[in-house]
Amino acid sequence: RYTARVIRGVKIGPSPPWMAQRLQTLGIALINNVVDISNYVLMECGQPLHTFDCAKLHGAEIIVRRPTSGETIEAIDHKTYELSANMCMICDSRDPVAVGGVMGGAQTEISEATTDILIEAAEFERMLSVVRARTPGVPASGKARWTTARYEARLDGHRLVAGRAELQVVYAAELELNNDISRKMKRRAAYRRTRRGRKIRYRPARWLNRASMRKSGHLAPSIRSKLESHLREKRFVESILPVGRWVVETANFDIHRITNPKVTGRGYQEGPQKGYRKVKAYVLHRDGYKCQHKEKGCDHSAVLCVHHTTQRNDGGSDSPDNLITLCRTCHDALHDGKWRLSKRKPSKT
Repeated sequence: RYTARVIRGVKIGPSPPWMAQRLQTLGIALINNVVDISNYVLMECGQPLHTFDCAKLHGAEIIVRRPTSGETIEAIDHKTYELSANMCMICDSRDPVAVGGVMGGAQTEISEATTDILIEAAEFERMLSVVRARTPGVPASGKARWTTARYEARLDGHRLVAGRAELQVVYAAELELNNDISRKMKRRAAYRRTRRGRKIRYRPARWLNRASMRKSGHLAPSIRSKLESHLREKRFVESILPVGRWVVETANFDIHRITNPKVTGRGYQEGPQKGYRKVKAYVLHRDGYKCQHKEKGCDHSAVLCVHHTTQRNDGGSDSPDNLITLCRTCHDALHDGKWRLSKRKPSKT
């Protein structure tokens, strides 16, 4: 995946001290604010960037292609390199301007006279980029840039489009001293008193994934990335094992069929609880309005209760298979620990 964005009216100069200090700590040479920002994003987010001077590009299009036989490029170290067939070329309408996943060209590098830039954010095939960077004759800085552990850790290429659209402001901040803390605390206390007057003890539940609750700069992984992660595992297994063929098994968890494999027709569509207002009414009718505790000598009560065989605190549900009819006497004795309930077989109706 290859994406790019044009930014106009750029002022070339030195990087701010905080960024310069971090890059120097990592052993990265300082060039100018534009190049340093691209290196900083690589180290901070793991996303490689490259910047071009728009005034030095020919035409209004970027072409990604394979090099032709004998084609060369002057890299940003001002040395000329012959391109191999397995490399990926980034070209304008006339000449190659960069080697994809390795290094940029000298003819479009950023200078003090640059005002308009094109920022490239791309994801190249990981293993091919590593092979290109380790090819004899490739500049050392290109190797260090594209074989870094952060790049080899794998990127979500489908986030490039979202990040390119949203992160248009690289850095903006305004600091001011808060002098109204006391006033805001009094207002907050007044809000609490208002809630007490309305007898609202807690705030209602809110959707925590709405836009106002997301942290700035956090982008969700794309669905395509999830699919590709499974395909990568498949290719990895094929690379180490002699796999003849793959078999993908899918199954539908049909609760009706699991409960009663013989159910068909109208009974399958409606279910055994059709016509009952509540599950409790169905359970009472299923058990014949009788206490299911059959111990001899038990003085059954006329009041019936519906009891959970597995309590909800222990993972039980409100399904009929987890409910049983007991009289009030047996129900109270069960909770007092005077007898234990044997597990009930699931209903076949």
